[in-house]
Amino acid sequence: MEQVESETESKVSLVVKVVIHVLKSFYDILFPNETIIVIILWNFVIHVWCLIIAWLLLVGILICRKIDERDTHEEFPKRPQAMRVEFDSAPNDKIDKDDVYYTASSSPLLHRFEEEV
Repeated sequence: MEQVESETESKVSLVVKVVIHVLKSFYDILFPNETIIVIILWNFVIHVWCLIIAWLLLVGILICRKIDERDTHEEFPKRPQAMRVEFDSAPNDKIDKDDVYYTASSSPLLHRFEEEV
């Protein structure tokens, strides 16, 4: 029993050594100089920080726009149009006085009523 355990342990250690040797050889082929790894890692770190900063700026801009839109709508409501005239005819047709529709604030009847009162 002990002999079987020692054989399996030796086989496992041999497999682990072979895997480590293969990985190290791939590592040496891909990265012959350790400074390349440092450059790649710093490049990765710099890009990650730039992405985080850009994301935070984008979120900040969107939040500021939402706050600005909300404040604009609450403090400065749209002014009503003082006078709007709508025509019932096409632009090239001759416009008669009967074709003109007035809004309530620009109606001649309203002005006559105000003058009489």
